[in-house]
Amino acid sequence: MNVKIENQLLPVALDSGAANYLSLRSHEIEKIKGKTPKGSFSSVDFKGNHYTSPYFKVDRIQIEKIKLSEVPVIEENLSFILEGSILTPPISNELREEALMLCGRMGAKLFESVDFWLLDFPASRIVAIRDLDEYKKVFQISFSNYAVSPLEYCNSHIVVTINTDLGLKKFSIDTGSKISLLNPPSEYTKTTNPILISNEFSIGNKKLGPFNLRMYHLDPTFPFDGILGRDFLMKRHIFLDFKNKKAYVEASSI
Repeated sequence: MNVKIENQLLPVALDSGAANYLSLRSHEIEKIKGKTPKGSFSSVDFKGNHYTSPYFKVDRIQIEKIKLSEVPVIEENLSFILEGSILTPPISNELREEALMLCGRMGAKLFESVDFWLLDFPASRIVAIRDLDEYKKVFQISFSNYAVSPLEYCNSHIVVTINTDLGLKKFSIDTGSKISLLNPPSEYTKTTNPILISNEFSIGNKKLGPFNLRMYHLDPTFPFDGILGRDFLMKRHIFLDFKNKKAYVEASSI
């Protein structure tokens, strides 16, 4: 996706696991004239590592047709991108080059700007929807084949609840994560198979699995049990209804 700042289009990744509006590389922030320094911003990665970065208020940005004013912009921390966001460092040369090609990342606070969203990763797009009923009517969409989960917005994390082999678990929808993770049970040891093939993976009576989850001890301050990454998101359409606090997850895999 592209962010427009002062007539410049900047390619950024959508990272719904990041609890901010927008992070940009330092050299891109230096180019912005309409910005005000606002101090520092603290964040934590899924491993529990803490980071502090400068942040600024930028006068105006535009994402597709959405115009936002006084937007907090964080200076991107390369240690986080190249180490903290990687499950098993060191980062491969391919992923390193891919990460450095981008100007930054758009975080979960973007979703506060509009009540309804479509995450359509099979088509590599997200859609801001002003009127969900009208959108369903125009595009002839029925939610009969969609599972409905309570949608929680916890500390700028987008959280849904899914039934697994280990019981009901809360998952953060994280478009920046390549794979899906789950906090392991207490009996889990380093000799245990790190991959849980969860035969039960459902919301209500709608099956979403079986689905593979990587066991990993997430930072204990996170308000969820696991992460739904792109390995899950690439196979389904997901509608987020922040107004009514519901997530509609397509039951059949694409």
